[in-house]
Amino acid sequence: MSRLFALLPSRAITRAPPLPPPPESSPLPTPSLPDLETKFVPLTPTNPSAAPGHVEGYAAIFGEPDRSGDIIAPGAFSESLTRRATSIKFLWQHDAARPIGIWDEVAEDKRGLRVKGRLLTGIRL
Repeated sequence: MSRLFALLPSRAITRAPPLPPPPESSPLPTPSLPDLETKFVPLTPTNPSAAPGHVEGYAAIFGEPDRSGDIIAPGAFSESLTRRATSIKFLWQHDAARPIGIWDEVAEDKRGLRVKGRLLTGIRL
């Protein structure tokens, strides 16, 4: 299991059939990391009037396979959120050495793991 899901109990994740890989023209570089599973999610702005750098949406959707075939169960994040709600990092490609923002809200709802945050627009990757 990759470090991406290290905080989840093993019963929270099941495997579905693999989905096709992301498009080759991905706008974000994906580093090659031998010990981590990397994932790609296309970004589609839905609120053009939001403040620059403001992001919100779902970091995980319950019950639906992601591009790697993982299916996250409802409640998968509840224990971690109880323990660490104020210390969840907003990172580039899950790299702890590359913080790119601040999460203002992280919570489970009926659909999945909902997040709201701000990109640190002065950071260069």
